[in-house]
Amino acid sequence: MKNKYIFMYTTFQNNKVANLSKKAGKILNYDVYYYQLNNDSLIQDFIYYMVNSNAVITSSFHGSVFSIIFNKSFITIYNKLDAKERFNSLGKIFGIHDRLFEKDDKITFEQLLKPLKIDYKLLNQLKKKSINFLKENLEK
Repeated sequence: MKNKYIFMYTTFQNNKVANLSKKAGKILNYDVYYYQLNNDSLIQDFIYYMVNSNAVITSSFHGSVFSIIFNKSFITIYNKLDAKERFNSLGKIFGIHDRLFEKDDKITFEQLLKPLKIDYKLLNQLKKKSINFLKENLEK
């Protein structure tokens, strides 16, 4: 895709995220690429569109994490019943509470324009710890 675009990623049909993505696309003059996880989804498509996007709007914890890993400006809209503690933990670790919204919160698009400020030294430490954990436990 040559035009700037928002990557909208959900794991299930989410009208709030879809409507917000359309509105953000119009305001920012970005295209919107919709991706929903299903049985026909290809991980390489997900990675391609995530990496090449200009911003991400998601309802997914993993969408939030991949946005951080790939240094993408993003906002997440989640249901308060959907693993709220995971989102709170992610917000606390990386200082991104201003990008995490509950479904009924008033949402602005300022976060989609602000560069992501993440402590990548911390992120790399956490990645290394995770890789070591996997290696140790897969060898058993």
